[in-house]
Amino acid sequence: MWKQFKKLISLNKGDFILTVSLTAGIFLLTQIIIAVVMVAAKPEEGIQVSGMILVFSSVITMLVLTLSGLLVNYPQAIQFGCTRRRGLLLNAGLMGAEYLATVALVAAGTLIEQHLCPPFWKALAGRSVDLVFFLDGIQPPWWLVLVAPLGGVALGLLISAVIHRFGRVGGWTLYGVWMVFMLGQSFLPWKEHWWTAPWLYPAVWVLVLAALAWSVRTLLRVTVKA
Repeated sequence: MWKQFKKLISLNKGDFILTVSLTAGIFLLTQIIIAVVMVAAKPEEGIQVSGMILVFSSVITMLVLTLSGLLVNYPQAIQFGCTRRRGLLLNAGLMGAEYLATVALVAAGTLIEQHLCPPFWKALAGRSVDLVFFLDGIQPPWWLVLVAPLGGVALGLLISAVIHRFGRVGGWTLYGVWMVFMLGQSFLPWKEHWWTAPWLYPAVWVLVLAALAWSVRTLLRVTVKA
């Protein structure tokens, strides 16, 4: 299996290049915008936003990579004679490697902005004293840097299982569920915001774990056309 895993990594090296390019591009674009503001406006305050932007992009990145692995690589492995269990384990290993790369890049970008960028911004703004940073809470906590990409993996796992099981109908079903989730809070019977319900978070965790278990079970029974 180790040889197969190394071959899978080699075949998907483009995914790692995409991850590095996307993360670096988002970080550099954000810093260029901040630099332009510092030179043009010379503000006394600064803001560190790259961390949260990179965290959000890591969710999208892992979602896309997971969908690519389970909708493309996984069926191809089965077609070439790999068992479903082995194919799923190999793709899980690939997603684990992609997750580690994504987290490392997001952490690096966050640390660079927190420790190396402020003196550079101060010089661009022509200030003799340190900039005052507002919205400190916008800097992501480290647990979020680690957990957020896993959300993309979990969502990709669920979407892949639904598509394998139901085809195009499954995609429209997911879209309908998303719209109900986004718009349905206005029809809830209580006046408070939906996230204040005391039973909500335990119920969400139960639903998430059940959905993940169903997804894995479905992927292990997927039928691939020759």
